[in-house]
Amino acid sequence: MAEEMAGKGDGDSKTFNWVWFGFIVTAIYLLVVGWVIWSAGPQSIIQIKPGLQLNEFGDAMAGMFAPLAFLWLFVATMVQSQELSLQRRELQLTRGEFAQNRVVAKEQATEARNQAEFIGTQTELFVRAEADKHLNAVLGSLKELLGNSFNTNIAVRAATGADHAIAHGLGTGDTTTLGGAVGSVSRCAHDIKGILEGAPDWSPQYKRAPLVAFRNLIGEIRALIPGISPAQKAVLEGANFGTFLTDADYLLSVLVEKG
Repeated sequence: MAEEMAGKGDGDSKTFNWVWFGFIVTAIYLLVVGWVIWSAGPQSIIQIKPGLQLNEFGDAMAGMFAPLAFLWLFVATMVQSQELSLQRRELQLTRGEFAQNRVVAKEQATEARNQAEFIGTQTELFVRAEADKHLNAVLGSLKELLGNSFNTNIAVRAATGADHAIAHGLGTGDTTTLGGAVGSVSRCAHDIKGILEGAPDWSPQYKRAPLVAFRNLIGEIRALIPGISPAQKAVLEGANFGTFLTDADYLLSVLVEKG
């Protein structure tokens, strides 16, 4: 932008007119001098006397052309003044362009920051959606495990093995829904806790393979929960899943693996 305006300034009509003004006035002055010499003779301007010294002749010529010297000094001063004015204008335009560039740079930085935030938000949504999908798959495996491998009651036996009590199994209730699975595990934990309060030296026993699978699924669920979406967290809270994890930890701590 500054270069375009500077280019316009280089061809400014005022600078061009001052130069031509000098040429025109010079031509008029020379024509007047020539006309005077032609009409009245050289003696009307310069009186050449016998014995005139060369320096005196030079002084006379200098006097005759001194107005032209002052004229071109004036023209040069005006041209220089205009050039300085154009340089100031160009400097102002350059400063304005720099200011515009700063504004554009700020806008680009803001746009880049907004775009980065948008990409970050989209990435976070994608990651959370994948975590939700993974969690739902794990919850499905958990419900299937409870329904297939924990669908029998648990025997809580004394150390001698002579006496025992029966508690509901982890999956003896409705495990087809998340709420049903949570309720079934909570009922099992409640039964075993009540038995052990009355007979603390007794121990509930269950098959090793299902317990290992149950422990692994609970650990995987705990690892996934921090990265799931708020909507998925609301679903878990609605199913009282926090209590489920507490009951699951309790059962894993008291159940004795067998077989």
